[in-house]
Amino acid sequence: MTIATERRRWPAEGLTRVPYWVYSDHDVYEDEQARIFRGPTWHFLCLEAELPNPNSYRRSSLGAMPVVVTRDRDGTLHAFEIGYQSFNKAFKVPTPYVLAMIELAEGPRMLSNLVNVEPDPKKITCDMPVEVVFTKVSDEVTLPLFQPRR
Repeated sequence: MTIATERRRWPAEGLTRVPYWVYSDHDVYEDEQARIFRGPTWHFLCLEAELPNPNSYRRSSLGAMPVVVTRDRDGTLHAFEIGYQSFNKAFKVPTPYVLAMIELAEGPRMLSNLVNVEPDPKKITCDMPVEVVFTKVSDEVTLPLFQPRR
């Protein structure tokens, strides 16, 4: 038995005692970040009242992930995040990547990736006009991605 295995052994008392290694184990931390903050649910970032004026913004975080929330000239909220690592092996997008909330001209909003742009917060504006580009993932799946309008 290795030291790492011995260190990660659960105590014989069962679930009545949480061992100290749980609080400092990097794998446990990454798993909790993924399950809590990168799961299939929406998360609160800020109140609309915290962005009172057009072009105002607020920095926030979703677990360990930094997020910028803005209000554009029309008063619509948009957000983007730059991902520096993939937390799902099935997610085969090169890092860093830009995850963006896109408001379509018809009104609905959708999450997608912003492509063909440098993933730098100084070069991305939340009111940036974008256009759809379709990317074929397989014979059965084609994804709508977005790029800055040319």
